[in-house]
Amino acid sequence: MGTIRVRGFAERRFPAERFTVCMEIRANGTTSGEAITAGKQQTEEMLGRMLEQLQLKPECFMMQNEAVRQIYGEQPRYQYTKSISVEIAADLAAVSQMTAMLETLSDTEYHIDYALSDLAEKEREVLRLAVEDSRRRAELIASAVGQKLCGIEDVQCEYAGCEEMMRDAAVPKCAAAGCVNGLAERLRTPEQTVSKDVQIVWKTE
Repeated sequence: MGTIRVRGFAERRFPAERFTVCMEIRANGTTSGEAITAGKQQTEEMLGRMLEQLQLKPECFMMQNEAVRQIYGEQPRYQYTKSISVEIAADLAAVSQMTAMLETLSDTEYHIDYALSDLAEKEREVLRLAVEDSRRRAELIASAVGQKLCGIEDVQCEYAGCEEMMRDAAVPKCAAAGCVNGLAERLRTPEQTVSKDVQIVWKTE
């Protein structure tokens, strides 16, 4: 009986399955009440267009934060900000349509993040590949010295790749995305890399 310690490594790139669009609405006023009123009107306008043009219901959006602050300058004024986000299925055409709509609104900023769904299952898949990589290497070494593998004595797994566990969630699709035509639609969907590194001590006989 003997042992062989062999490293196994695997890495796979998965296309993003959902986008998170984060939007910040801003409005100014000479009083805090005026700024709040303007900001809420702007929020209603944006949500109305999302529903009308993209069939995204208000319930699809998540409130992030809301604030009013005083800005000092030549004359005091107030600024209202509200941040909301929405998760949609990864679709570059849909994102193009959404951002085109956002461009028509005043004082609205946005950024887009992407993520994988069911990340835990993808990690298990890559880990299985890393274990198989270690097994293949160990079998080559064992056969070279006239032995064969007969089990595992120890496993050490070092986590690498995606650092954030994303929840698996059903996300809506934007309707009528097909009406957007342009070169940007031909871009590839963002990808996320998942990698696993294992050290396995294989028993030999």
